[in-house]
Amino acid sequence: MIKNIAHENNSNEIPDIYGKVLELLNQDNSNCELMSIATILLDPGKSSTLHYHKKMEEIYYIVEGKAEIRIEDEVQNMHSGYAILIPIGALHQIKNTGANTLKFISIDSPPFIEDDTYFS
Repeated sequence: MIKNIAHENNSNEIPDIYGKVLELLNQDNSNCELMSIATILLDPGKSSTLHYHKKMEEIYYIVEGKAEIRIEDEVQNMHSGYAILIPIGALHQIKNTGANTLKFISIDSPPFIEDDTYFS
């Protein structure tokens, strides 16, 4: 049987600067060494806190809903099916601009650790 497998319904749910984070695969629950992945749910009108990471780059993939993503001084409107790279050190924020819950996937490399989140 494959050991490193996860499903949203069985993941750890943690509060975060985004809203609700469903941890899928990371160093704590699998053999992931170079990346982690989580599903993030953000209520309508809510946004993450403006922040950056000194060691980690991220990819956000929008699964459901509409979002406004700020990276440094640029703003991009996105919806389901879009993905965006957030480079190491880039100040960024995501906002739910839709009427329903925004659902997106965050892929982080190296794996997400809370100590690598800095606020402007």
